[in-house]
Amino acid sequence: HGTTPVRDDVPLAFGGRSFVVSANPVRDAEGQVLGTVLEWTDVTEHEQAEREVEAAIAAAVGGDLGRRIDIRGFEEGALRNVATGVNALLDTLVLPLRRVMDYVDELARGVIPAAVNAGWAGELSRLEANLNRCTAAVTRLLSDTERLVHAGVAGALETRADGAAPPAEPRRRLRR
Repeated sequence: HGTTPVRDDVPLAFGGRSFVVSANPVRDAEGQVLGTVLEWTDVTEHEQAEREVEAAIAAAVGGDLGRRIDIRGFEEGALRNVATGVNALLDTLVLPLRRVMDYVDELARGVIPAAVNAGWAGELSRLEANLNRCTAAVTRLLSDTERLVHAGVAGALETRADGAAPPAEPRRRLRR
């Protein structure tokens, strides 16, 4: 027996399950080891949950933003909270990202996108405001261009674009 403790927390796989076996010495009043008590903790679900969280994060880092963690098999606790949080974080970021992708696609096809009224919070509210300013600027530029073309056809060459609408650089381009 002696006073040397047995190893603690040994991982063990058995029968398709994962366990952590903790071995602790049992001592008498003088501190002499009388024996060892073993505690087997089934960590199969915990390890599966860790793999699910890791896989979802790896997928997102790799560009697959559609994957979510299936939390139905998770026990209540910290890991379930982390998994729920990762899912919520992905949802919070993916929906605006997809809207921006659609927005840019519409612009590329010559369609002026509709205003974004999603009510995004925090930094995403800046993104929403910038998209809406972009829509307004493109709309003004097209309106000015159409007005200038009609004026030019009619011989009204003194007609100018609305100088107050777009930023300085596009105004300079329109006046050249």
